[in-house]
Amino acid sequence: MTSCKECKIALRKQWKFCPFCGHKQMSTMGMEELFHEIHEHFKELDKLFGQDYSYDPSGISIKVDRNVGKPSVELDMFGNTSPRLKKALSIPESLLLKKGSVEEPFTSVRRLTQHIIYTIKMPGVSAKKDVHIEQFENTTEIKAYSKQKAYFKLLNISLPIANYKVEKDQLIIKFKPLGQ
Repeated sequence: MTSCKECKIALRKQWKFCPFCGHKQMSTMGMEELFHEIHEHFKELDKLFGQDYSYDPSGISIKVDRNVGKPSVELDMFGNTSPRLKKALSIPESLLLKKGSVEEPFTSVRRLTQHIIYTIKMPGVSAKKDVHIEQFENTTEIKAYSKQKAYFKLLNISLPIANYKVEKDQLIIKFKPLGQ
Protein backbone atom coordinates (compact mmCIF):
# COMPACT_ATOMS: atom_id res chain seq x y z
CA MET A 1 0.00 0.00 0.00
CA THR A 2 1.02 3.59 -0.60
CA SER A 3 -0.24 6.88 0.72
CA CYS A 4 -1.71 9.92 -1.01
CA LYS A 5 0.88 12.61 -1.72
CA GLU A 6 -1.67 15.29 -0.83
CA CYS A 7 -3.75 14.09 2.17
CA LYS A 8 -1.52 11.18 3.35
CA ILE A 9 -4.44 8.69 3.49
CA ALA A 10 -3.47 5.05 2.80
CA LEU A 11 -4.21 4.02 -0.81
CA ARG A 12 -4.09 0.82 -2.79
CA LYS A 13 -1.25 0.65 -5.27
CA GLN A 14 -3.49 0.34 -8.34
CA TRP A 15 -5.48 3.53 -7.58
CA LYS A 16 -4.66 6.40 -9.93
CA PHE A 17 -6.57 9.03 -7.90
CA CYS A 18 -7.13 9.44 -4.16
CA PRO A 19 -10.81 8.61 -3.39
CA PHE A 20 -10.77 11.10 -0.49
CA CYS A 21 -9.21 14.28 -1.97
CA GLY A 22 -9.17 13.41 -5.72
CA HIS A 23 -5.43 14.12 -6.09
CA LYS A 24 -3.77 12.28 -9.00
CA GLN A 25 -1.15 9.82 -7.80
CA MET A 26 2.30 9.85 -9.38
CA SER A 27 3.13 6.69 -11.25
CA THR A 28 6.43 4.95 -10.72
CA MET A 29 5.61 2.44 -13.43
CA GLY A 30 8.53 1.03 -15.40
CA MET A 31 8.50 0.45 -19.15
CA GLU A 32 7.75 -3.26 -18.82
CA GLU A 33 4.78 -2.58 -16.55
CA LEU A 34 3.57 0.17 -18.88
CA PHE A 35 3.63 -2.13 -21.93
CA HIS A 36 1.89 -4.86 -19.95
CA GLU A 37 -0.85 -2.42 -18.91
CA ILE A 38 -1.30 -1.19 -22.50
CA HIS A 39 -1.45 -4.79 -23.67
CA GLU A 40 -4.18 -5.57 -21.12
CA HIS A 41 -6.22 -2.53 -22.24
CA PHE A 42 -6.03 -3.66 -25.87
CA LYS A 43 -7.20 -7.14 -24.86
CA GLU A 44 -10.23 -5.57 -23.12
CA LEU A 45 -11.02 -3.47 -26.21
CA ASP A 46 -10.78 -6.52 -28.46
CA LYS A 47 -13.20 -8.41 -26.19
CA LEU A 48 -15.65 -5.50 -26.44
CA PHE A 49 -15.52 -5.64 -30.23
CA GLY A 50 -15.65 -9.44 -30.36
CA GLN A 51 -12.10 -9.88 -31.62
CA ASP A 52 -9.95 -12.83 -30.69
CA TYR A 53 -6.76 -11.30 -29.36
CA SER A 54 -3.60 -13.32 -29.14
CA TYR A 55 -0.28 -11.66 -28.44
CA ASP A 56 2.55 -13.15 -30.44
CA PRO A 57 5.69 -11.02 -30.27
CA SER A 58 7.95 -11.68 -33.25
CA GLY A 59 10.34 -9.78 -35.40
CA ILE A 60 13.89 -9.27 -36.48
CA SER A 61 16.76 -7.68 -34.61
CA ILE A 62 19.85 -6.28 -36.33
CA LYS A 63 22.83 -5.28 -34.19
CA VAL A 64 25.71 -3.33 -35.76
CA ASP A 65 28.93 -3.22 -33.71
CA ARG A 66 31.86 -1.01 -34.68
CA ASN A 67 33.92 -1.31 -31.48
CA VAL A 68 37.12 -3.07 -32.48
CA GLY A 69 38.48 -3.75 -35.94
CA LYS A 70 36.10 -4.71 -38.71
CA PRO A 71 32.42 -3.76 -38.14
CA SER A 72 30.18 -6.73 -37.39
CA VAL A 73 26.46 -7.17 -37.88
CA GLU A 74 24.39 -9.73 -35.98
CA LEU A 75 20.99 -10.85 -37.23
CA ASP A 76 18.46 -12.47 -34.90
CA MET A 77 14.86 -13.52 -35.48
CA PHE A 78 12.37 -14.30 -32.73
CA GLY A 79 8.78 -15.35 -32.18
CA ASN A 80 6.41 -17.84 -33.74
CA THR A 81 6.17 -16.05 -37.08
CA SER A 82 9.89 -16.31 -37.81
CA PRO A 83 9.33 -18.71 -40.76
CA ARG A 84 7.09 -16.10 -42.41
CA LEU A 85 9.72 -13.39 -41.85
CA LYS A 86 12.51 -15.64 -43.11
CA LYS A 87 10.54 -16.27 -46.29
CA ALA A 88 9.72 -12.57 -46.78
CA LEU A 89 13.36 -11.56 -46.30
CA SER A 90 14.67 -14.64 -48.15
CA ILE A 91 17.41 -15.17 -45.59
CA PRO A 92 19.14 -18.54 -45.95
CA GLU A 93 18.48 -20.71 -42.88
CA SER A 94 22.21 -21.41 -42.51
CA LEU A 95 22.92 -17.71 -41.80
CA LEU A 96 20.46 -17.19 -38.97
CA LEU A 97 21.83 -16.90 -35.43
CA LYS A 98 25.34 -17.68 -36.63
CA LYS A 99 27.86 -15.16 -35.30
CA GLY A 100 30.02 -13.61 -37.98
CA SER A 101 27.68 -14.67 -40.77
CA VAL A 102 26.49 -11.09 -41.30
CA GLU A 103 28.96 -8.35 -42.11
CA GLU A 104 29.16 -4.79 -43.35
CA PRO A 105 30.77 -4.81 -46.80
CA PHE A 106 33.53 -2.49 -48.03
CA THR A 107 32.09 0.40 -50.03
CA SER A 108 33.57 2.98 -52.38
CA VAL A 109 31.88 5.99 -53.96
CA ARG A 110 32.59 7.98 -57.14
CA ARG A 111 31.00 11.20 -58.32
CA LEU A 112 30.55 11.52 -62.09
CA THR A 113 28.89 14.32 -64.01
CA GLN A 114 25.56 12.53 -64.36
CA HIS A 115 25.62 10.05 -61.44
CA ILE A 116 26.90 9.15 -58.01
CA ILE A 117 28.11 5.54 -58.11
CA TYR A 118 28.46 3.30 -55.05
CA THR A 119 30.43 0.07 -55.47
CA ILE A 120 29.83 -2.41 -52.66
CA LYS A 121 32.03 -5.54 -52.44
CA MET A 122 30.00 -8.62 -51.53
CA PRO A 123 31.86 -11.86 -52.27
CA GLY A 124 29.50 -14.68 -53.19
CA VAL A 125 26.58 -12.43 -54.22
CA SER A 126 26.11 -13.07 -57.93
CA ALA A 127 22.54 -12.09 -58.88
CA LYS A 128 20.06 -9.25 -58.39
CA LYS A 129 17.63 -11.69 -56.76
CA ASP A 130 20.04 -11.96 -53.80
CA VAL A 131 19.96 -8.19 -53.19
CA HIS A 132 17.25 -6.20 -51.45
CA ILE A 133 17.42 -2.37 -51.60
CA GLU A 134 15.04 -0.19 -49.63
CA GLN A 135 15.06 3.59 -49.58
CA PHE A 136 13.97 5.61 -46.56
CA GLU A 137 13.69 9.34 -46.01
CA ASN A 138 17.43 9.91 -45.43
CA THR A 139 19.10 6.56 -46.08
CA THR A 140 19.30 3.61 -48.44
CA GLU A 141 19.38 0.15 -46.83
CA ILE A 142 21.03 -2.74 -48.63
CA LYS A 143 20.75 -6.41 -47.67
CA ALA A 144 22.39 -9.13 -49.74
CA TYR A 145 22.87 -12.86 -49.26
CA SER A 146 25.38 -15.40 -50.49
CA LYS A 147 25.63 -19.07 -49.49
CA GLN A 148 28.08 -18.32 -46.68
CA LYS A 149 27.37 -14.72 -45.63
CA ALA A 150 24.75 -12.05 -45.37
CA TYR A 151 25.67 -8.41 -45.98
CA PHE A 152 24.04 -5.34 -44.49
CA LYS A 153 24.90 -1.77 -45.49
CA LEU A 154 23.21 1.51 -44.63
CA LEU A 155 24.10 4.37 -47.00
CA ASN A 156 23.51 7.95 -45.88
CA ILE A 157 22.01 8.86 -49.24
CA SER A 158 18.41 9.00 -50.40
CA LEU A 159 18.71 10.17 -54.00
CA PRO A 160 16.71 8.36 -56.69
CA ILE A 161 18.33 5.16 -57.98
CA ALA A 162 18.98 5.32 -61.74
CA ASN A 163 19.87 1.60 -61.87
CA TYR A 164 21.89 -1.12 -60.19
CA LYS A 165 23.62 -4.33 -61.17
CA VAL A 166 25.58 -7.20 -59.65
CA GLU A 167 28.84 -8.18 -61.33
CA LYS A 168 32.13 -9.72 -60.18
CA ASP A 169 30.98 -10.05 -56.53
CA GLN A 170 30.08 -6.35 -56.41
CA LEU A 171 26.85 -4.41 -56.25
CA ILE A 172 27.04 -1.23 -58.32
CA ILE A 173 24.33 1.37 -57.65
CA LYS A 174 23.93 4.53 -59.73
CA PHE A 175 22.13 7.39 -57.99
CA LYS A 176 20.78 10.41 -59.89
CA PRO A 177 21.64 13.75 -58.29
CA LEU A 178 18.56 15.93 -57.74
CA GLY A 179 17.68 18.25 -60.59
CA GLN A 180 18.88 15.89 -63.34
